[in-house]
Amino acid sequence: MEIKNTAKESALIGVDGRPRFGLYSSPLTSLRLEDFRPHGSKDRASLTRRWILKYRIKRWEYLGIGNDHLLFGIAVVRLGYMCNLFAYLFDRRNGRIREYNILTPGGGAAIFQGTSLTGEIHFKNPKTTVRLTSDPETVTVEGIVKGELSLNLSFQKSEEPLVCLTRVGLKGFNYTHKEAGIPVLGTIGLKGVSWDIQENCSFGVRDYTLGYLARQTFWNWASGGGLDRQGNRLGFNLVQGVNETGFTENGFWVNGRLVKTDVVHEISSTQQWFWFSASGLVSRQVAQHSVHPTCGSLRHFQAFSWLRFYTALRANPRPPTRG
Repeated sequence: MEIKNTAKESALIGVDGRPRFGLYSSPLTSLRLEDFRPHGSKDRASLTRRWILKYRIKRWEYLGIGNDHLLFGIAVVRLGYMCNLFAYLFDRRNGRIREYNILTPGGGAAIFQGTSLTGEIHFKNPKTTVRLTSDPETVTVEGIVKGELSLNLSFQKSEEPLVCLTRVGLKGFNYTHKEAGIPVLGTIGLKGVSWDIQENCSFGVRDYTLGYLARQTFWNWASGGGLDRQGNRLGFNLVQGVNETGFTENGFWVNGRLVKTDVVHEISSTQQWFWFSASGLVSRQVAQHSVHPTCGSLRHFQAFSWLRFYTALRANPRPPTRG
């Protein structure tokens, strides 16, 4: 499958006002949403366009960490008419989880500036101030949530991110920038307890998404990283239910090198969660206790089960059959 070189083509919206669908070798450097022309419109000055840009464009950035001691995730979400910050911290040592979910009306609490390549995202609410800063090499997270969860983290970006722009129905689009298994370092603090995040044994994931999305959305998502028996750093990003029109966001990384795969299928039971692709590049079995739902209403799951513990990638997988 052809991957576009963004050195010459860097905008999400093209000169004709339409999204430039495809896979990209690097993040888009500009959005040009102000040039968006809705499907069926002859110009860019319609009331429909203004309504879409103000209330229907959704965007978020999610960052997660997994290691032998904890699972952590945080996201800032802007829905146009509402903002959301959610975060969770699962302590593997005692099996306890602390979750946060902040919803605010309007779009003032979450400010997005720039792109997934360079820019800043701010979320501010009583007792909560979080800033995500992106430059070409890192994404940093700084701030405090509900006056008790303190964050000072730095995620190292992949040299080969998974970047795609896909159709959503007839009128919509979805731009996403994914990375998994990336090194991350820093500190997380919660009520006097501190976790030292070391990059040689911690694995980060990133999801930057922006689009004119469907009003009702359902998807399954698995993303994480780890080490294989030879010490190779691995990462994976698999999704079923979105970004499957023309192009997909499915792939895995081996020591930072992206291996693209096609559509995937998910089968779940009370004991296991199994993913496989028709291409045979991916076969993944996850114990259900390692899955934490980060947004249950959307069935949007973040899975961190280490590749050194579970068979994740096999050359010729044999999918299970239903009894």
